Amino acid sequence: MRLAPSSAWGAMGVGGVGFNRENGDVEWGVMSPHEYRRVLLQVLFAFDAQKDGAGVGPDLARGVAEGAWAESKRGESREAVLSRVVRQSLEAWGQREHSDAWAMRLAPQWPTHRQPAVDRAILRLGVWEMTHESTPAAVVIDECVDLAKEFSTTESPSFVNGVLDAIRKEIELMKSGLPAT
Repeated sequence: MRLAPSSAWGAMGVGGVGFNRENGDVEWGVMSPHEYRRVLLQVLFAFDAQKDGAGVGPDLARGVAEGAWAESKRGESREAVLSRVVRQSLEAWGQREHSDAWAMRLAPQWPTHRQPAVDRAILRLGVWEMTHESTPAAVVIDECVDLAKEFSTTESPSFVNGVLDAIRKEIELMKSGLPAT
């Protein structure tokens, strides 16, 4: 199952961005970071749809990503994009139990099994990106809220915003050396 791709431009961050050391320009790869997050969301959603984790892995990630790459109009190497999507989606999926537990602790009234599958995938993507990438947390949260507006329920954007913002605050506390609540 694949969510519809888009050509919307997002903020700097995940996967498709490079920095040109010679002239200092940011160079966009095959996809904008927003498009890239959409693909990662699609892969995480597909992983979540697999019964008991059967079929989750590089082949499924690659299959979902190939569909999105084929629709891209930019020219980065197909292999480079697919490799990055597979690696990052497997990393995010691999920490899903940690991401789910963190979200459940902060929003106990919405345990993982009660959340829409798209919301689970968005939260997992957001937590992974805030803990593994250098993208500013505010950008990650804004992008995840946009994905929730586009693909989930009318209540989802505020839910995603609230949970990810609480996680952002705990990450900042941990980085400062103060204990998280």
